[in-house]
Amino acid sequence: MAVDLVLASPVAMTVLWGPDLIQLYNASYSAIAGPRHPQALGQPTRECWPEVWDFTAPIYEAVLHGETRSFQGQLLLLARHGVPEEAWFDLAYSPLRDDDGNNAGILVVVTETTRQVLAERKVASEIDRQRRLFEQAPGFICISSGPEHVYVFGNQAYERLIGHRDYIGKTVRAAMPEIEGQGFFELLDKVYATGEPFVAEHLPASIQGSPGGPSEERFVDFVFAPVIDDAGRVSGIITQGHDVTDAYRAREALLDSERRLRDVNAELERRAADRAIIEATSLAREAQLRSILEAAPTAVIVVDDRGMILEFNPAAEYLWGYAAGDVVGRPVSMLTGPEEHERLIAMIARQPLPGEHGAGRAPEAAFVLTRDGRRLAIEVSVGRARTPQGNLVTIFCRDISERMASEQRLSELGAELAHVSRQRVMSELASDLAHELNQPLTAASNFQAAAGMLIKGGESSERVSDLLDMSGEQILRTGEIIRRLRDFLTKRDIEMQSVSLASTVRDAVDLVLFGAAQFNTRVVNLLDPAQDAIFADRIQVQQVLVNLLSNSLEALYETPAGMGEIIIESRACEGGMIEISVSDNGPGLPPRFHEQLYSRFVTTKEGTAMGIGLSISRRIVEAHGGTLVAENRPEGGAVFRFTVSAPRGLEE
Repeated sequence: MAVDLVLASPVAMTVLWGPDLIQLYNASYSAIAGPRHPQALGQPTRECWPEVWDFTAPIYEAVLHGETRSFQGQLLLLARHGVPEEAWFDLAYSPLRDDDGNNAGILVVVTETTRQVLAERKVASEIDRQRRLFEQAPGFICISSGPEHVYVFGNQAYERLIGHRDYIGKTVRAAMPEIEGQGFFELLDKVYATGEPFVAEHLPASIQGSPGGPSEERFVDFVFAPVIDDAGRVSGIITQGHDVTDAYRAREALLDSERRLRDVNAELERRAADRAIIEATSLAREAQLRSILEAAPTAVIVVDDRGMILEFNPAAEYLWGYAAGDVVGRPVSMLTGPEEHERLIAMIARQPLPGEHGAGRAPEAAFVLTRDGRRLAIEVSVGRARTPQGNLVTIFCRDISERMASEQRLSELGAELAHVSRQRVMSELASDLAHELNQPLTAASNFQAAAGMLIKGGESSERVSDLLDMSGEQILRTGEIIRRLRDFLTKRDIEMQSVSLASTVRDAVDLVLFGAAQFNTRVVNLLDPAQDAIFADRIQVQQVLVNLLSNSLEALYETPAGMGEIIIESRACEGGMIEISVSDNGPGLPPRFHEQLYSRFVTTKEGTAMGIGLSISRRIVEAHGGTLVAENRPEGGAVFRFTVSAPRGLEE
């Protein structure tokens, strides 16, 4: 009877019967089975769907014991077409009884929602894309919902216009009470009621520049446009426009100047000498502009729309090494290397005219080629103007080669200083290292001598082999100590990658706590095994650990043998970071050194210590995006804590 119900149902169903859960399903389910149909018919479900058996097996066991199970929007990885692919389902599992009333099978009702989920994701992605576009728009945009005009969105330009006040979720009337009586509320109501947009240009608005501050007169170009829902009804209003206050006032000032100029010209026309006066004024302005261009400390190049050089000031002559007469009338591309030609022309072509969208672009970096073949890095700003003779483009260039070289040198000096620090640390440990290397080498020599004596005495080969194996282990131990020292001292570029914190700590401990130190001091490892991976330069983090461990060991020097303790801990913290701490039960930090602890050449150690270890350690940690702090423990001793990124926290 259950099989008849399944076959007649328009909903995808399958019956899993017997100990092997043999599949019997209807036509709708065959579409879900895909290429596995018809072989899946009569096949055990584990053989048909092995890739989801870990998910379904416990469900089947529960249902065969009389329980029911259901899932909404369940994600499964199915290899229906040869490769794993994501698919979503609504699933319902119910037990089926045989003639004796025993649970002998399972009824599975399946609704695939993959298309719906992907469609919803696509819609969400499109909404997010539109929101980002709105956010990046140069003009102001806001969206209100409902007849009360409740704010649901506003971009940064809109927030600047209304003074960065708290407005999302409030009505326009509640958020902007100062515009009462200016007609804006009535216009919003009309657009919402009629569904017809309203467009305005240079409309004055009195708006508070900051919450509770005085109102300022602004001029705006804007449109109130209705938002239509799927049913064809107005559900809100989108406002888009530009704050044109500066442009409006400049235009008004220009118009006023033009009116006054017309009056002056009319007066001059009534005088016999008006033409001479106008010509003299024009010549004076041209001479003034020429003097400004000649005296400008920044290289200035004026080109036309074709990219032909019209002006080349003395600063540009000094930068490129060309005389103005050598370049005027020639294409501006002659000033760049071949690889920069197209980029420079595109930079000029995309610069808008004043008042157009995108005018006033930020400076861009470029490379140019001087007359003597030197390649310079410059910072380029472009301005464009419309003249009766055509559009002119002014290019302002500033040489930034020295700044870039200085930044590169600072980076190299930082690496040099870190290398010196590592060498300093290892020089302080040289004598103990020699003792540590001598132990395994001496042991290896003794094992080999004993093996030789046994061979001469005719001893069994098994005992001789054991001695030689022990000798080899001691030699390998020596090689491992030397390898760790070489890795630590090697000067190399920073290599940020995912590394094991436990391995990094273990190598640092082995580098520092060898010889007598490992018997006088107890090291407690409390690293979190669930947070082992860090995203960092392994050698540099190891350098920080070696410095902190060396400081702790120094602090425990006068502690009675066996009483010294160093604790190394790690834990996850906010922002995708891992905190590592090194603490000891020594005398703690002297108060007079606490404030200057990270300064260079400040040390609590006597003798030859340089006092740069903690300063470099702090710089290393900060270069990894973390922080390094120190404090005295309430129970005695000092603790140093620093943070580095977990792999996921940095890569995202």
